Amino acid sequence: MKKRKGFKLGKRAFTLVELLGVIVIMSLILMVVFPSLYGLMNSNNDKKYNNYNDLVYEASRLYAGKKTEALGSSRDVGCTTFQLKDLINNDYLKEYSDKNTTCSVPGYIKVQNNKGKIIVSYRMECKETSNPSNVWNNGMQQQDGSNCTAYQKVDVQNLKNIFDPNNEKFEYTGNLGFLKSTYASGNYVYYSGRLWRIYGYNTSLETLRLISDEAVGSIPFNSSSSSTYSNSHAERWLTSELLPTFKEFNKFGVMATYYNAAITNTTKTREALIGLLSQDEFNHIKSWYVKPDTYWLSTEGSGGNAYYAQNSTSATSKSTVIRTIRPVITLESNAGKYSGTGTSSDPYIIDEEYYPQNTNTLLNTRYSGEYVRLTINGSNKLFRIVKVDNGLTKVISEDLLYTSQFDTDYYDFKLSTVNDILNANSTSMYNQLTQKGLVVEGSFCGDILNDANITAGNGLFLNSNCVTPSLLK
Repeated sequence: MKKRKGFKLGKRAFTLVELLGVIVIMSLILMVVFPSLYGLMNSNNDKKYNNYNDLVYEASRLYAGKKTEALGSSRDVGCTTFQLKDLINNDYLKEYSDKNTTCSVPGYIKVQNNKGKIIVSYRMECKETSNPSNVWNNGMQQQDGSNCTAYQKVDVQNLKNIFDPNNEKFEYTGNLGFLKSTYASGNYVYYSGRLWRIYGYNTSLETLRLISDEAVGSIPFNSSSSSTYSNSHAERWLTSELLPTFKEFNKFGVMATYYNAAITNTTKTREALIGLLSQDEFNHIKSWYVKPDTYWLSTEGSGGNAYYAQNSTSATSKSTVIRTIRPVITLESNAGKYSGTGTSSDPYIIDEEYYPQNTNTLLNTRYSGEYVRLTINGSNKLFRIVKVDNGLTKVISEDLLYTSQFDTDYYDFKLSTVNDILNANSTSMYNQLTQKGLVVEGSFCGDILNDANITAGNGLFLNSNCVTPSLLK
């Protein structure tokens, strides 16, 4: 008798309940995993769209830069419009390469020039061919071809015309004129990375006297109890440390007479390219040149005390005290052409024809006073260029990086808590930047009163050939 075929003992099929359970579990897994996969795909697409958007932006700047008849120079005002196909047809850009997606710019690309500030505006959209309703855009408004400011050439003139000695802007004592307070809001000049204020005019020499609108450092007037400006620590620092950082000063700066005697006695003078405000000059401009810091004047006091100013008053103190420095320079009034209106937000700027714009991006080609951002402790911090020397760039932080007492036991910087934070610790600023190849060891003055060349830790000198900074004005 034949045996009937059937299931072997010990083995059985899934029941309907078990199959339903498996289906439910798989559904739950898909519900969790699929959105994540979809989100990842969208994230990758967004990244590709953003990258192409950046290419469109840079290509638009380059293409518009050739249209000088519409935009003008960095001192002018202008505008131009074009389409995405113009960038592609002129080999500034390639079409977006993805068979499943199309990226376009509806309308026009508009590029505006506002005295050197370039603004690029356009709306870019990317659509999936399989799902046209799913549209990515760069968040900008669509531009049309007619909404464009007409080209305006900004006339330039020299400062002699702007500050004509016959226009009553100055009050004179002989050949020397001092700017009246009613005109002080329009006397700003941007030069070598800093704002300056015109305060004096010499009619016989046709030169203008300028003082920095900001303090450029803090030092003692002298390393000994002497108030004589000649060969003082302040004079040496201005001449050997600060003056070499000014760009192309030989084109505009001139030797001038600086007074450094008693308050009313201006017979004791010194010829120099850079100096400090005298007490007599301060008295003429203190009604409008009001600064909260205490800054040194060049006028000699008595008993080893030197003059300094604060707000609209002046006094004397020991010359070894550390106070700020506000340098004074003299420019030929007809040496260059200037644009701008002279306000703090739109200062006079030397025309590019006389003062070529620096387009280099290496730090050792930049100038004192300009800015650079560096990543410290995971965030971008603002630094300012102090000096470029032998291919290395010294910078100082504009942001507060750390809060710490100097030390509890030591006065020597090399042994202090501050040096540990800046140089010695594994997470120090020096170690963070060294890992990125941005710094080299440098020597810093540890005892400024005695002009000693004491090495304080490693210091921070930027290795200029290893970084392309974001430069700010």
